Amino acid sequence: MADDGQRVRWGIIGCGAIATSAIAPAIRWSANGALAAIASRSAERARTKAEELGADRAYGEYQALLDDPAVEVVYIGLPNGVHARWAIAAVEAGKHVLCDKSLTLSVDDARAVRVAAAARGRRVIEGFMVRHHPQWDLVRRVLSDGTIGAVRTVRAWFGGMLEATNCTFCSWMTSFL
Repeated sequence: MADDGQRVRWGIIGCGAIATSAIAPAIRWSANGALAAIASRSAERARTKAEELGADRAYGEYQALLDDPAVEVVYIGLPNGVHARWAIAAVEAGKHVLCDKSLTLSVDDARAVRVAAAARGRRVIEGFMVRHHPQWDLVRRVLSDGTIGAVRTVRAWFGGMLEATNCTFCSWMTSFL
């Protein structure tokens, strides 16, 4: 990747909401990133999104983006069931990968991605922001400096609201809230 002060050139595979409303803007806003290309199964959709998001190029097939020598890192924003396939294809094309979660759906697929990345000296990272959230710096600090004393019990939970007008389960659940 560019370590000479130049911008890292990103490609995005998939035109879903996270890719277009979070990842693409983050790349553009970053001090060291540039959005080089977007790929979709539809060339028309790729062209529209590339124009909308300021990408240099658009591709109507994913492999074409991977074959682009100007792309250094690929964000994979496709359905979970195809993440492993495209992560492996990306590292085989010499690209580093940031993949939407879940990176894979099985241990075997995870191992295959790891082996492919190691063989080509590429990095593959799952986009799970919680691990890198600044709150954990505070947690580490209060644990290491004794602010809260000895830890005897840890309780944690993770949750969120499902809000979808066409989801029967969501409608049923929200009727209880």
